[in-house]
Amino acid sequence: MNSPVTLASLDYSILQQCMHCGMCLPTCPTYDATKNEQHSPRGRISLMRAIADAQLTPTPAFGEEMSYCLGCLACESACPAGVDYAHLFETARADVERAGALDHPLRKGMRWLTLGFLFTHPRWLRGLGRLLWFYRAIGLQRMIRDLGIPRWLPKNWRDLERMTPVIRSKFSHQLIRPVEIPRTKPKYRVGLLTGCVQDLV
Repeated sequence: MNSPVTLASLDYSILQQCMHCGMCLPTCPTYDATKNEQHSPRGRISLMRAIADAQLTPTPAFGEEMSYCLGCLACESACPAGVDYAHLFETARADVERAGALDHPLRKGMRWLTLGFLFTHPRWLRGLGRLLWFYRAIGLQRMIRDLGIPRWLPKNWRDLERMTPVIRSKFSHQLIRPVEIPRTKPKYRVGLLTGCVQDLV
């Protein structure tokens, strides 16, 4: 069995591709929001290189930094050196998971609930979607916000409350029949993957 790829075992030339020219900075949403070098692609690559050089270990701070990256890869298209950021990023996140840098019972529980249960059971996900739709439709969300209740919540929960998605009144399974018959003679048959959260939002 092959040993897992880690930052330390990567071909070092991949880590050296970044010239720190700064062309990625305007394209990176996290750097744009914070103007913090650490939250930029080249800042993260510097941290990855330090891990590869055994100057750092995958600490919780490193894990949080890797989680802070959206993984949008806008930096790749702007990079004149052709840095393979996706490969570096995925390897760094795998290092964080292997090291257990972000392990916490609440995190494990939330991952099981979302990835292991809700996203694999569409009926339960739709049930939660209905509750969120009802919460908004009857005005409960507006009332809670108007009363300032979210300010008493922990910061992470406040952030989540602000990001509560707008749930549609009808989900895709109600809008799209299992088989749609075209008006003209069909030339091809295609499958449409409606997604999980996209099915409701």
